[in-house]
Amino acid sequence: MEPILQASGLSKTFKTHKAVQDIDFTIERGQVYGLLGQNGAGKSTLIRMLLGLIFPDCGTIRYFGEEFHTRNRQPLRHVGAIIERPDMYNYLSGLDNLKIFAALSRQAIPIKRMYEVLEIVGLSGREKDKVKAYSLGMKQRLGLAIALIHNPELLILDEPTNGMDPQGISDMRELILRLSREEKKTILLSSHLLHEVEQIATHTLILHKGRKIKEGCVKDIINPDENIVEIDLLPYPALVDDIRQAPWFGHVTHCTPTKITLTIHKDHIPDINNHLVAMGVRVTGINAKNSLEHYFLNLTND
Repeated sequence: MEPILQASGLSKTFKTHKAVQDIDFTIERGQVYGLLGQNGAGKSTLIRMLLGLIFPDCGTIRYFGEEFHTRNRQPLRHVGAIIERPDMYNYLSGLDNLKIFAALSRQAIPIKRMYEVLEIVGLSGREKDKVKAYSLGMKQRLGLAIALIHNPELLILDEPTNGMDPQGISDMRELILRLSREEKKTILLSSHLLHEVEQIATHTLILHKGRKIKEGCVKDIINPDENIVEIDLLPYPALVDDIRQAPWFGHVTHCTPTKITLTIHKDHIPDINNHLVAMGVRVTGINAKNSLEHYFLNLTND
């Protein structure tokens, strides 16, 4: 079966600024593919190329095995997208907005489908309210409903939680997961919120200054044996000497009378804590860090 999306050698320069340089990646069916990078890394430029809003200086884009270019935009008929904050008609209802965008899609979309997508995104009961009365989170949900109206196989979401409060971010995360698991959508998700992407994505592409610096399966990138564990203690002057015989001492990277830092699998943390308590050490806090964000920051030396 052909991959849903293949990009090869994509590059884009604006005057003297190389926004994207020689990017290759492949998205298979069923994946939630996280496109990660700091602001200015090239994420939005890449997504705009994928959607034909701008065209690459060089490189190719293939959807479902079919090449996408200026003379062939047909592959986009199976793609839905949100680009940052979607523009809508604020003085019309959510349902009326859906009707307009359904007409613009040039596909015969029944009213039943419109109510279905409103149900999927959690706007049932609010479909006749004017969009100007919607919260930012509701507007993003309506934007997602618009992207889903023609039942696309691939969703491309550019910073879908941008500007949201923590509850809105959590709600959007759950909605994206539901679209993947229940609606069987393949999703390309762009974000600078690495912690959020870590909870959603199955695969990731990390961009830095326009270049690809890492691509792969999220669970393979985050090695469970490489948790950086920081243990805070009440002062224990003899700590270094007393833990030299501990079975986990070889994993210690830093040690003072008030703090131990070590790199170890998280499953060993309870045993280490029990060992310290048995020694009479007063543990005041344990913090384990093994996240996509931590990996990313180390990778980009930021």
